[in-house]
Amino acid sequence: MFPLFDDNSKLKSFFTPVNTLLIIVNVIIFIFCQHMGDNVAFNQSYTMVPSEIVNGNDIILPEIFGKSPQPIYITVFTSMFMHGDWLHLLGNMWFLFLLGNNVEDSMGSVRYLLFYLFCGVFASLFFILLIYGFDNNPIIHSLGASGAISGVTGAYLLLFPRNQIHFAWIVWRIPLRLPVDAYVWGLMWLFSQIIGSLLMLSTRSYNSGVAYGAHLGGFIFGCIVIWIFYRKKRTLLEVFPN
Repeated sequence: MFPLFDDNSKLKSFFTPVNTLLIIVNVIIFIFCQHMGDNVAFNQSYTMVPSEIVNGNDIILPEIFGKSPQPIYITVFTSMFMHGDWLHLLGNMWFLFLLGNNVEDSMGSVRYLLFYLFCGVFASLFFILLIYGFDNNPIIHSLGASGAISGVTGAYLLLFPRNQIHFAWIVWRIPLRLPVDAYVWGLMWLFSQIIGSLLMLSTRSYNSGVAYGAHLGGFIFGCIVIWIFYRKKRTLLEVFPN
């Protein structure tokens, strides 16, 4: 199933500057800094390594880890704007384009930018917590916007649970378009992330390429932030009027 489009009928403005800027920045970094994934030196230096964040020391190993920016904690941010390949980039940016415009339109641009960045940071910290909590390999590269986008996903599901997301679905080689309520898709997505995390943690294979823990961390943070506003103001509409 591949998401095609969602319900944008509640949007006050179809142009959401911060969400658009985030997509542009991610694409520019991938093309001009990462050289579409081929700039090994840049990738080795600016991705996040859990062990470096926990110990505060830069790990430099020829052809594995390059010299990172200082302080080393900056890589928590730089890694949020990096991707492993074109499929990684396009998948993340499509979900950000699909969901982020609604969330920014409801939050406002400045709050949305802060929300996005904090979701990404919390996702990385949660990923590190799982790595150390389950005694997995702490010397692995971590990169991608999916942690922050998972936070945006959590916000979207709480703000617009009844929005319909239309998916392309292939059944016996027949292409179909399937509309699904956002909360239904969200529950399926969340279940897949939990199962993925449990499988990786149980098999000690957290370097397989998908940081499910970061996805869960970002999603949890996004939901908590929205829920806090909800509890404080009693209704989301008082905080993020539609």
